[in-house]
Amino acid sequence: MLNLIYVEIDKLKTYENNIKEHTEEQIQTIAKSIQETDFNDPIGITPDYEIVEGHGRYYAAKLLKLEKIPCIVIDGNPEKIRLYRILHNKCCLDTGFNKDKLMYELNSLKIEGIDIETFGFTDKDLEVAEIEALDAITNESFSSLADEIKNESSIFTISFNFPADKREKIEEFIKLKTKEYFVNKILEEMEG
Repeated sequence: MLNLIYVEIDKLKTYENNIKEHTEEQIQTIAKSIQETDFNDPIGITPDYEIVEGHGRYYAAKLLKLEKIPCIVIDGNPEKIRLYRILHNKCCLDTGFNKDKLMYELNSLKIEGIDIETFGFTDKDLEVAEIEALDAITNESFSSLADEIKNESSIFTISFNFPADKREKIEEFIKLKTKEYFVNKILEEMEG
């Protein structure tokens, strides 16, 4: 069973053979994430306070001058801990994003006024995700998806593309209105 403990940051020791590289930019992004969403991902440490996984979060916490940070103690023989260090980082790198869901989530955050670029996502990422998602849709998979939506849901989501030079005005306009406003306008137009 894992136990969450709060450890004084000065007690923690970095692992001298840490295989994961952390750029200054990444550490700043992690720090901003901690500021915005709290420290929700504890650092894995050995019983003698050596970091097993979470060096990036540790450096970000130091940057933020945090005194105590959440940790979990990972107990085991040195070989098991060494293997876990590698596997933890490798497993994180082995998967990508579901482009449709990522695009939806990032767009939703932007509409809510959250600057996604602060966390390393750019408008270019949104464009690439959208293009890749559209390229992946075949007529067969699209009609299958449409049937699934029609049969299992009473709602669905549609996203729109706007000219980049109109971005500021459109975002301001959207912020002033509610989601219901846009849904009702579309439904009125369809019925009218």
